[in-house]
Amino acid sequence: MDGRVHPAAARASIERILCVDDDSDGLEALELLLVSEGFEVITARNGAEALLRVQEQWPDLIITDYTMPGVTGLDLCKRLRASRAMRLIPIILYTGVSLPADPRLYDRIVTKPADLCALAIQIRVLLAAIPDTRRGVGRVGISSARCRNRPVR
Repeated sequence: MDGRVHPAAARASIERILCVDDDSDGLEALELLLVSEGFEVITARNGAEALLRVQEQWPDLIITDYTMPGVTGLDLCKRLRASRAMRLIPIILYTGVSLPADPRLYDRIVTKPADLCALAIQIRVLLAAIPDTRRGVGRVGISSARCRNRPVR
């Protein structure tokens, strides 16, 4: 052995999150938070691009904005839930628009501007609820390095 870690083995210990937003500043802030929390982050600037990313890189969780041109966040949720293969991926709808909860389409709504530490904790709660057989990786703890002592709202 030459000491290198096989990509599949390295992937098994890091949850992958797809962040979808047409606002580049918001997307960058979210990406920085999630990387600092130890997640692998992939990004997309709209719903159509997100659908491609899901097929290419299969995320453990998706965070999507609601209002985007073309395929909106809600359209993305509908398409993911209609897919037998993708319907079980947890989705957080991250939006500045007030919407009713709809567990058929998404798992959580987080309203912008959000407390990013509270968002990180919600992500960990959703990831911890995924059966190990679906993810193929170990369960994650609820604590986080930067947000450990923050209450969940």
